[in-house]
Amino acid sequence: MVFETPGRPKITDLNAVEPQLMQVAGGLAVTGVVSTPLGPIEKRWLIDEAGGRLLLRYRLHWPEPMLGSLRLGHLTLMPKALDATGLCYRTHNGGVALEAVGLTRGLIELGDAERWVRLRCEKTQAALVGLVTHQPVQGSHFTRLALSARELDDTSRPALQPSR
Repeated sequence: MVFETPGRPKITDLNAVEPQLMQVAGGLAVTGVVSTPLGPIEKRWLIDEAGGRLLLRYRLHWPEPMLGSLRLGHLTLMPKALDATGLCYRTHNGGVALEAVGLTRGLIELGDAERWVRLRCEKTQAALVGLVTHQPVQGSHFTRLALSARELDDTSRPALQPSR
């Protein structure tokens, strides 16, 4: 998670925490609370061994209105894990914007002819859009997907971030 606001340091969820581990039906839950200048971020990973899924949930306990860019769920592909010549993504876009992917059904998949990584977001919880980056780098490639919950432009207004 990265929150950027003009004139202030970038806020991330990468600070060291003391995680709490809990066995849950079908897997393991790992929860941590990251302290930030805006308030705590609760981050919870659920390792669903039975379903073969990894789930991530954020709760931002930020009481003040926020103005800035909020991106989360960063997923970076390992270059050697997938065939770069067949690398692509698929989703239901729901629009014609070139800057972001609409994720109309809350789902995007990145992969090649043999393997896929699926990222799903609950559209009832947040209206997220996908940001796909793919660039050649010294004979390899850098491919990343991030979800945008808020962007900053000349029409932006401060808003409270709901604690979900």
